[in-house]
Amino acid sequence: MLNEEEKKLANLIDKHVQRHVGFAIYRLPYTRNPKLVVQSNGPLYTSNDLSELDGMEGFVLSPYTLKYNSPIVLVKPQFKAEGIEEIIKTLSDLPALDKDLPTPGLYVHNMTRAEYQEAFNCCKKNIESGRADKVVLARSQSFKTSISVGHLFAESCQKYPRMMIYLFFSPMTGVWLGCSPEILVDGHKGEWSTMALAGTQLYKENAEWDEKNRLEQQVVESYIKNILDSMGAQIMVGEPHTVRAGHLIHLRTDFKIKLPHEVGVGTIAKHLHPTPAICGRPCEVASEIIDTDEPTARLYYSGIVGYVSAEKESHLYVNLRCLTTQSGRVTIYAGGGIMKSSDADEEWHETEIKMDTMINILDQ
Repeated sequence: MLNEEEKKLANLIDKHVQRHVGFAIYRLPYTRNPKLVVQSNGPLYTSNDLSELDGMEGFVLSPYTLKYNSPIVLVKPQFKAEGIEEIIKTLSDLPALDKDLPTPGLYVHNMTRAEYQEAFNCCKKNIESGRADKVVLARSQSFKTSISVGHLFAESCQKYPRMMIYLFFSPMTGVWLGCSPEILVDGHKGEWSTMALAGTQLYKENAEWDEKNRLEQQVVESYIKNILDSMGAQIMVGEPHTVRAGHLIHLRTDFKIKLPHEVGVGTIAKHLHPTPAICGRPCEVASEIIDTDEPTARLYYSGIVGYVSAEKESHLYVNLRCLTTQSGRVTIYAGGGIMKSSDADEEWHETEIKMDTMINILDQ
Protein backbone atom coordinates (compact mmCIF):
# COMPACT_ATOMS: atom_id res chain seq x y z
CA MET A 1 0.00 0.00 0.00
CA LEU A 2 1.43 3.35 -1.05
CA ASN A 3 1.49 6.25 1.39
CA GLU A 4 0.34 9.73 0.34
CA GLU A 5 3.84 10.88 -0.60
CA GLU A 6 4.41 7.79 -2.76
CA LYS A 7 1.03 8.30 -4.46
CA LYS A 8 1.96 11.91 -5.24
CA LEU A 9 5.27 10.74 -6.73
CA ALA A 10 3.49 8.09 -8.83
CA ASN A 11 1.03 10.65 -10.22
CA LEU A 12 3.84 13.08 -11.08
CA ILE A 13 5.74 10.30 -12.90
CA ASP A 14 2.65 9.57 -15.02
CA LYS A 15 2.28 13.25 -15.88
CA HIS A 16 5.97 13.56 -16.70
CA VAL A 17 5.81 10.69 -19.23
CA GLN A 18 3.34 12.84 -21.17
CA ARG A 19 5.87 15.68 -21.36
CA HIS A 20 7.70 13.80 -24.10
CA VAL A 21 11.02 14.33 -22.26
CA GLY A 22 13.72 11.72 -21.66
CA PHE A 23 13.98 10.70 -18.01
CA ALA A 24 14.73 7.82 -15.68
CA ILE A 25 13.86 7.14 -12.07
CA TYR A 26 15.57 4.25 -10.31
CA ARG A 27 16.31 2.72 -6.91
CA LEU A 28 19.34 0.57 -6.22
CA PRO A 29 19.08 -2.68 -4.20
CA TYR A 30 19.01 -2.40 -0.40
CA THR A 31 18.57 1.37 -0.53
CA ARG A 32 15.53 3.50 0.32
CA ASN A 33 15.90 6.63 -1.79
CA PRO A 34 15.03 6.61 -5.50
CA LYS A 35 17.05 8.80 -7.88
CA LEU A 36 15.83 10.90 -10.80
CA VAL A 37 17.59 11.92 -14.02
CA VAL A 38 15.90 14.26 -16.51
CA GLN A 39 17.10 15.72 -19.80
CA SER A 40 14.64 18.34 -21.07
CA ASN A 41 16.86 20.14 -23.61
CA GLY A 42 18.74 18.89 -26.64
CA PRO A 43 18.60 15.52 -28.41
CA LEU A 44 19.14 12.38 -26.36
CA TYR A 45 22.47 10.66 -26.95
CA THR A 46 22.21 7.47 -29.02
CA SER A 47 24.86 4.98 -30.09
CA ASN A 48 25.39 1.48 -31.43
CA ASP A 49 28.64 0.88 -29.51
CA LEU A 50 28.75 0.30 -25.76
CA SER A 51 32.38 1.40 -25.52
CA GLU A 52 31.27 4.93 -26.48
CA LEU A 53 29.73 5.17 -23.01
CA ASP A 54 33.26 5.46 -21.56
CA GLY A 55 33.62 8.94 -20.11
CA MET A 56 29.91 9.75 -20.32
CA GLU A 57 27.39 10.38 -17.54
CA GLY A 58 23.71 9.60 -17.46
CA PHE A 59 21.12 6.85 -17.31
CA VAL A 60 21.36 4.34 -20.14
CA LEU A 61 19.06 1.78 -21.73
CA SER A 62 20.76 -0.57 -24.18
CA PRO A 63 19.12 -3.37 -26.22
CA TYR A 64 19.94 -7.05 -26.31
CA THR A 65 21.27 -6.63 -29.84
CA LEU A 66 22.18 -3.31 -31.42
CA LYS A 67 19.80 -2.63 -34.29
CA TYR A 68 18.67 0.54 -36.02
CA ASN A 69 15.23 0.53 -34.37
CA SER A 70 16.55 -0.07 -30.84
CA PRO A 71 19.76 1.91 -30.22
CA ILE A 72 21.57 2.60 -26.98
CA VAL A 73 19.82 5.64 -25.46
CA LEU A 74 21.36 7.81 -22.73
CA VAL A 75 19.55 10.48 -20.69
CA LYS A 76 22.03 13.11 -19.54
CA PRO A 77 21.60 14.50 -16.00
CA GLN A 78 20.40 18.00 -16.82
CA PHE A 79 18.23 17.70 -13.71
CA LYS A 80 18.99 15.29 -10.88
CA ALA A 81 17.24 14.57 -7.60
CA GLU A 82 17.44 11.97 -4.85
CA GLY A 83 14.75 10.95 -2.37
CA ILE A 84 11.00 11.14 -2.82
CA GLU A 85 10.60 14.67 -1.42
CA GLU A 86 13.32 16.14 -3.65
CA ILE A 87 12.08 14.23 -6.71
CA ILE A 88 8.52 15.49 -6.17
CA LYS A 89 9.81 19.06 -6.00
CA THR A 90 11.96 18.65 -9.12
CA LEU A 91 9.15 17.12 -11.19
CA SER A 92 6.68 19.74 -9.96
CA ASP A 93 9.00 22.61 -10.93
CA LEU A 94 9.73 21.36 -14.46
CA PRO A 95 7.99 23.44 -17.12
CA ALA A 96 4.99 21.92 -18.88
CA LEU A 97 5.53 21.05 -22.55
CA ASP A 98 2.63 21.11 -24.98
CA LYS A 99 3.54 18.07 -27.05
CA ASP A 100 1.65 15.00 -28.14
CA LEU A 101 3.24 11.73 -27.12
CA PRO A 102 4.00 9.59 -30.20
CA THR A 103 4.13 5.84 -30.10
CA PRO A 104 7.60 4.47 -30.94
CA GLY A 105 6.00 1.58 -32.81
CA LEU A 106 8.36 -1.11 -31.51
CA TYR A 107 7.41 -4.62 -32.58
CA VAL A 108 6.10 -6.89 -29.84
CA HIS A 109 4.99 -10.51 -30.17
CA ASN A 110 2.77 -12.58 -27.90
CA MET A 111 4.33 -16.04 -28.17
CA THR A 112 1.89 -18.94 -27.96
CA ARG A 113 2.62 -22.23 -26.20
CA ALA A 114 2.81 -23.97 -29.60
CA GLU A 115 5.32 -21.41 -30.92
CA TYR A 116 7.38 -21.88 -27.77
CA GLN A 117 7.39 -25.66 -28.25
CA GLU A 118 8.57 -25.27 -31.84
CA ALA A 119 11.37 -22.88 -30.85
CA PHE A 120 12.30 -25.16 -27.94
CA ASN A 121 12.59 -28.14 -30.31
CA CYS A 122 14.90 -26.13 -32.61
CA CYS A 123 17.12 -25.21 -29.66
CA LYS A 124 17.28 -28.83 -28.47
CA LYS A 125 18.25 -30.05 -31.95
CA ASN A 126 21.14 -27.58 -32.04
CA ILE A 127 22.26 -28.69 -28.58
CA GLU A 128 21.93 -32.41 -29.28
CA SER A 129 23.92 -32.00 -32.50
CA GLY A 130 26.78 -30.48 -30.48
CA ARG A 131 26.47 -27.05 -32.08
CA ALA A 132 25.78 -25.40 -28.68
CA ASP A 133 25.82 -26.37 -25.00
CA LYS A 134 23.07 -23.96 -24.00
CA VAL A 135 20.59 -21.62 -25.71
CA VAL A 136 18.49 -19.09 -23.83
CA LEU A 137 14.97 -18.97 -25.26
CA ALA A 138 12.96 -15.82 -24.50
CA ARG A 139 9.27 -15.16 -24.90
CA SER A 140 6.85 -12.30 -24.35
CA GLN A 141 3.29 -12.03 -23.11
CA SER A 142 1.30 -9.04 -24.36
CA PHE A 143 -2.17 -7.92 -23.29
CA LYS A 144 -4.40 -4.85 -23.26
CA THR A 145 -4.64 -3.02 -19.97
CA SER A 146 -4.66 0.49 -18.60
CA ILE A 147 -1.87 1.03 -16.08
CA SER A 148 -0.16 3.76 -14.11
CA VAL A 149 3.57 3.31 -14.65
CA GLY A 150 4.23 5.66 -11.74
CA HIS A 151 2.30 3.39 -9.40
CA LEU A 152 4.03 0.34 -10.87
CA PHE A 153 7.40 1.89 -10.06
CA ALA A 154 6.42 2.80 -6.49
CA GLU A 155 4.84 -0.63 -5.86
CA SER A 156 7.93 -2.38 -7.26
CA CYS A 157 10.19 -0.45 -4.89
CA GLN A 158 8.07 -1.66 -1.97
CA LYS A 159 7.77 -5.27 -3.08
CA TYR A 160 11.33 -5.94 -4.27
CA PRO A 161 13.93 -4.36 -1.94
CA ARG A 162 16.71 -6.68 -3.17
CA MET A 163 16.44 -5.64 -6.83
CA MET A 164 17.35 -2.60 -8.90
CA ILE A 165 14.05 -0.97 -9.84
CA TYR A 166 13.88 1.45 -12.76
CA LEU A 167 11.47 3.31 -15.00
CA PHE A 168 12.85 4.76 -18.23
CA PHE A 169 11.18 6.85 -20.89
CA SER A 170 12.41 8.29 -24.17
CA PRO A 171 10.52 9.10 -27.37
CA MET A 172 12.56 6.39 -29.15
CA THR A 173 11.97 3.57 -26.65
CA GLY A 174 8.68 4.41 -25.01
CA VAL A 175 8.25 3.35 -21.39
CA TRP A 176 10.28 0.48 -19.96
CA LEU A 177 10.07 -0.65 -16.34
CA GLY A 178 12.00 -3.44 -14.66
CA CYS A 179 13.16 -5.14 -11.49
CA SER A 180 16.60 -6.64 -12.08
CA PRO A 181 18.54 -8.89 -9.68
CA GLU A 182 21.65 -9.13 -11.91
CA ILE A 183 24.62 -6.74 -11.91
CA LEU A 184 26.56 -6.56 -15.16
CA VAL A 185 29.17 -3.96 -14.08
CA ASP A 186 29.33 -1.98 -10.85
CA GLY A 187 32.06 0.33 -9.49
CA HIS A 188 34.47 2.99 -10.75
CA LYS A 189 38.10 3.96 -11.36
CA GLY A 190 39.51 0.47 -11.81
CA GLU A 191 37.59 -1.20 -8.95
CA TRP A 192 34.69 -3.17 -10.36
CA SER A 193 32.34 -6.03 -9.59
CA THR A 194 30.13 -8.35 -11.62
CA MET A 195 28.31 -11.63 -11.05
CA ALA A 196 27.33 -14.92 -12.61
CA LEU A 197 23.62 -15.43 -11.99
CA ALA A 198 21.78 -18.47 -13.28
CA GLY A 199 19.51 -21.24 -12.08
CA THR A 200 15.98 -20.43 -10.98
CA GLN A 201 13.38 -21.88 -8.65
CA LEU A 202 10.60 -20.65 -6.38
CA TYR A 203 11.75 -19.41 -2.99
CA LYS A 204 11.74 -21.89 -0.13
CA GLU A 205 13.90 -22.36 2.95
CA ASN A 206 16.93 -24.66 2.55
CA ALA A 207 16.34 -25.10 -1.18
CA GLU A 208 18.55 -27.57 -3.03
CA TRP A 209 19.78 -27.25 -6.61
CA ASP A 210 19.63 -30.00 -9.22
CA GLU A 211 22.43 -30.80 -11.65
CA LYS A 212 20.84 -28.88 -14.54
CA ASN A 213 20.71 -25.61 -12.57
CA ARG A 214 24.21 -26.03 -11.13
CA LEU A 215 25.66 -26.73 -14.57
CA GLU A 216 23.82 -23.73 -16.02
CA GLN A 217 25.36 -21.48 -13.36
CA GLN A 218 28.84 -22.95 -13.88
CA VAL A 219 28.61 -22.20 -17.62
CA VAL A 220 28.00 -18.52 -16.88
CA GLU A 221 30.69 -18.38 -14.18
CA SER A 222 33.30 -19.97 -16.46
CA TYR A 223 32.46 -17.62 -19.33
CA ILE A 224 32.74 -14.46 -17.23
CA LYS A 225 36.06 -15.57 -15.75
CA ASN A 226 37.48 -16.25 -19.22
CA ILE A 227 36.35 -12.83 -20.49
CA LEU A 228 37.90 -11.06 -17.51
CA ASP A 229 41.13 -13.05 -17.93
CA SER A 230 41.27 -11.98 -21.58
CA MET A 231 41.03 -8.35 -20.44
CA GLY A 232 44.00 -8.81 -18.10
CA ALA A 233 41.90 -8.20 -14.98
CA GLN A 234 42.91 -9.12 -11.47
CA ILE A 235 40.03 -11.25 -10.24
CA MET A 236 38.71 -12.42 -6.89
CA VAL A 237 36.00 -15.07 -7.29
CA GLY A 238 33.55 -15.93 -4.53
CA GLU A 239 31.77 -19.20 -3.90
CA PRO A 240 28.43 -19.93 -5.57
CA HIS A 241 25.57 -19.15 -3.20
CA THR A 242 21.79 -18.86 -3.20
CA VAL A 243 20.22 -15.39 -3.41
CA ARG A 244 16.60 -14.33 -3.23
CA ALA A 245 14.91 -12.10 -5.82
CA GLY A 246 11.27 -11.60 -4.86
CA HIS A 247 9.45 -14.95 -4.98
CA LEU A 248 12.41 -16.59 -6.77
CA ILE A 249 15.90 -17.73 -5.84
CA HIS A 250 19.00 -18.01 -8.03
CA LEU A 251 22.56 -19.29 -7.86
CA ARG A 252 25.13 -16.49 -7.85
CA THR A 253 28.91 -16.15 -7.95
CA ASP A 254 30.44 -12.72 -7.21
CA PHE A 255 33.53 -11.34 -8.95
CA LYS A 256 35.72 -8.48 -7.69
CA ILE A 257 37.83 -6.99 -10.49
CA LYS A 258 40.80 -4.66 -10.81
CA LEU A 259 41.53 -3.06 -14.19
CA PRO A 260 43.58 -0.06 -15.33
CA HIS A 261 41.76 3.23 -14.70
CA GLU A 262 41.56 4.00 -18.41
CA VAL A 263 39.31 0.97 -19.00
CA GLY A 264 35.82 2.45 -18.81
CA VAL A 265 32.49 0.97 -17.83
CA GLY A 266 31.25 0.89 -21.43
CA THR A 267 34.26 -1.12 -22.57
CA ILE A 268 33.78 -3.63 -19.75
CA ALA A 269 30.08 -3.95 -20.56
CA LYS A 270 30.89 -4.50 -24.24
CA HIS A 271 33.23 -7.38 -23.35
CA LEU A 272 30.75 -9.04 -20.96
CA HIS A 273 27.50 -8.62 -22.88
CA PRO A 274 25.80 -10.91 -23.68
CA THR A 275 26.70 -13.54 -21.09
CA PRO A 276 25.52 -17.17 -21.38
CA ALA A 277 22.85 -16.31 -18.78
CA ILE A 278 20.87 -14.42 -21.45
CA CYS A 279 22.29 -15.92 -24.62
CA GLY A 280 23.85 -19.36 -24.29
CA ARG A 281 27.19 -21.01 -25.04
CA PRO A 282 29.14 -20.58 -27.24
CA CYS A 283 27.72 -17.06 -27.29
CA GLU A 284 28.31 -16.48 -31.00
CA VAL A 285 26.58 -19.72 -31.99
CA ALA A 286 23.76 -19.25 -29.46
CA SER A 287 23.17 -15.74 -30.81
CA GLU A 288 22.82 -17.13 -34.33
CA ILE A 289 20.32 -19.73 -33.12
CA ILE A 290 18.32 -17.06 -31.27
CA ASP A 291 18.25 -14.83 -34.36
CA THR A 292 17.01 -17.73 -36.48
CA ASP A 293 14.65 -19.64 -34.18
CA GLU A 294 13.37 -17.27 -31.47
CA PRO A 295 10.11 -15.55 -32.54
CA THR A 296 10.34 -12.92 -29.79
CA ALA A 297 11.69 -9.47 -30.61
CA ARG A 298 13.66 -8.89 -27.40
CA LEU A 299 14.25 -5.16 -27.99
CA TYR A 300 15.55 -3.92 -24.61
CA TYR A 301 14.72 -7.10 -22.68
CA SER A 302 17.98 -8.81 -21.59
CA GLY A 303 19.90 -5.69 -22.62
CA ILE A 304 21.61 -3.31 -20.21
CA VAL A 305 20.15 -0.64 -17.95
CA GLY A 306 21.59 1.70 -15.33
CA TYR A 307 23.68 4.75 -14.53
CA VAL A 308 27.14 5.43 -15.97
CA SER A 309 29.68 7.98 -14.80
CA ALA A 310 33.37 8.62 -15.43
CA GLU A 311 33.96 10.22 -12.01
CA LYS A 312 31.44 8.54 -9.73
CA GLU A 313 30.19 4.99 -9.40
CA SER A 314 28.49 3.28 -12.34
CA HIS A 315 25.71 0.75 -11.83
CA LEU A 316 24.80 -1.33 -14.88
CA TYR A 317 22.32 -4.21 -14.65
CA VAL A 318 21.02 -6.85 -17.03
CA ASN A 319 17.49 -5.81 -17.99
CA LEU A 320 15.54 -8.77 -16.63
CA ARG A 321 12.00 -8.99 -15.15
CA CYS A 322 10.86 -6.09 -17.29
CA LEU A 323 7.92 -4.78 -19.28
CA THR A 324 7.18 -2.15 -21.88
CA THR A 325 3.91 -0.36 -22.48
CA GLN A 326 2.56 1.48 -25.51
CA SER A 327 -0.84 2.12 -27.12
CA GLY A 328 -2.74 0.60 -24.22
CA ARG A 329 -0.79 -2.67 -24.28
CA VAL A 330 1.65 -4.10 -21.76
CA THR A 331 4.29 -6.61 -22.84
CA ILE A 332 6.21 -8.69 -20.29
CA TYR A 333 9.38 -10.64 -21.10
CA ALA A 334 11.11 -13.69 -19.64
CA GLY A 335 13.59 -16.33 -20.75
CA GLY A 336 15.18 -19.58 -19.67
CA GLY A 337 18.29 -21.58 -20.46
CA ILE A 338 17.75 -24.65 -22.65
CA MET A 339 20.27 -27.43 -22.12
CA LYS A 340 20.48 -31.09 -23.11
CA SER A 341 18.47 -32.24 -20.10
CA SER A 342 15.82 -29.51 -20.40
CA ASP A 343 12.10 -30.28 -20.54
CA ALA A 344 9.79 -27.95 -22.51
CA ASP A 345 7.00 -27.94 -19.90
CA GLU A 346 9.44 -27.16 -17.10
CA GLU A 347 11.09 -24.37 -19.10
CA TRP A 348 7.72 -22.84 -20.02
CA HIS A 349 6.77 -22.91 -16.34
CA GLU A 350 10.05 -21.19 -15.44
CA THR A 351 9.22 -18.31 -17.79
CA GLU A 352 5.78 -18.09 -16.19
CA ILE A 353 7.16 -17.74 -12.66
CA LYS A 354 9.68 -15.16 -13.88
CA MET A 355 6.87 -13.16 -15.50
CA ASP A 356 5.04 -13.27 -12.18
CA THR A 357 7.57 -10.72 -10.87
CA MET A 358 5.88 -8.08 -13.03
CA ILE A 359 2.37 -9.61 -13.07
CA ASN A 360 2.29 -9.49 -9.27
CA ILE A 361 2.78 -5.72 -9.50
CA LEU A 362 0.15 -5.30 -12.24
CA ASP A 363 -2.34 -7.14 -10.01
CA GLN A 364 -1.88 -4.74 -7.07
